[in-house]
Amino acid sequence: MNIEFDDRDGVLVATPRLRRLDAIAAADFRRVMIEQCSGRPLVVVCVADVQFVDSSGLSAIVGVLKCLAKGGSIRLVDVSDNLQRLLRLTRLHDVFGAYPSVTAAVGAFGAGAA
Repeated sequence: MNIEFDDRDGVLVATPRLRRLDAIAAADFRRVMIEQCSGRPLVVVCVADVQFVDSSGLSAIVGVLKCLAKGGSIRLVDVSDNLQRLLRLTRLHDVFGAYPSVTAAVGAFGAGAA
């Protein structure tokens, strides 16, 4: 599983380098993300390379959310129109904040916004 990790001002930024977050990739994605993200208050996931997400992929992202610190959050960056529609359809758009850039997502955390 190719996921790049970077620490920006205490926030973990994850960039999965995969085109599909589907049933084939979801288990590995969840495992690698949980190893890196467990107990953190905020994780930013840049999904610029991800062109397709199915229910297994959404479940994997929710699984990562559950491993974060109490009250923790995941912010998504570079969300495609298709993924935006899927998040709205599943009502997960209220759970995962979508930001235009990693800087915006990290900056909002630094300013105390959740």
